Amino acid sequence: MDPEADAARLRAAAAAGKPGAYRAYAELLTGRGRLDEALPWWARAADAGDAEASRTLAICHKDRGEFAEAERWYRTAADRDGGCAFGLARLLQEAGDTAGAERWYEHGAALGSVECKTNGAVLLAARGEWDTALARLAEASAEGDDVASHSRRAIQSMLRDLDGWRAALALAEAEGDPEEAYEALRELLDPERRAMFERYPRMVAEAEALYARAAAVGGAKALVDQALFIARDDSRWTEARALVERAHERGYDGAAYVLGVWAEENGELRTAEEWYRTADEADGGHMWACFNLGVLCAAAAAGGGGAVAAGGGGRRGRGQLRRGLRRGLRRE
Repeated sequence: MDPEADAARLRAAAAAGKPGAYRAYAELLTGRGRLDEALPWWARAADAGDAEASRTLAICHKDRGEFAEAERWYRTAADRDGGCAFGLARLLQEAGDTAGAERWYEHGAALGSVECKTNGAVLLAARGEWDTALARLAEASAEGDDVASHSRRAIQSMLRDLDGWRAALALAEAEGDPEEAYEALRELLDPERRAMFERYPRMVAEAEALYARAAAVGGAKALVDQALFIARDDSRWTEARALVERAHERGYDGAAYVLGVWAEENGELRTAEEWYRTADEADGGHMWACFNLGVLCAAAAAGGGGAVAAGGGGRRGRGQLRRGLRRGLRRE
């Protein structure tokens, strides 16, 4: 069969509005890499009620960064097609509309989309609705969704860890030991836990509550870590800073370092220098405060010294930098 003749017949059928011809011709053009020519035919198929055509159009526009068009096409069939409901929910979730995403995951799950059931359950877990989330993930897993199985195991493991941290902290509280209370929560600061906090924001609140308990035992270091979790919420910045200042008042030199970092991030370089010096002048010094102070001083020297206190740059700044590095090497 002549491919060109076949294409001509399909085009004629599509132009005549024959059932199925819009999509058949759109698929042919897409398969030949002529997507721009195919899009109007995909649109005709979607307008005729073809949910898969709506989904295809939405994906094409999303891939091109045309998110408003992608959303429009998903919505043309999301109320009756689980695949479009899933695509719309993901699009809304990626745009930060979690409530909208939850609604469409719920709707898609009701239409039979196991992917919607899984993703909706993960969103429930993200806000701490553990039991409901695990039950729905068990259902999705039973339907053969490997993502649901993996997510369920990950959440169960995370909750076992949470129970372990709570139990270890309770022992330290009973003994009234601030250091043991702090050590009971050390794993929460493991860099490998970052993904957990990003995927399940409820765990941020759980960590904050645990560190608040540890701080209540009398540990200044726990105040700083509590503050670091609070500072993830920009609206609670003042609260976080007050906790770190309280830790500094209790004699924890790491608090001065954190205040220095925050000041530097806010562009308050003179304040940052003062806090770094405070941390570095504590007993034993503070390696990273010394390092950051050296970088600040060196940058001030290179830029004329205006940002840092007089005398802080040049040879003195480079000396601070080298001293911080030497301390770091000795502590490795």
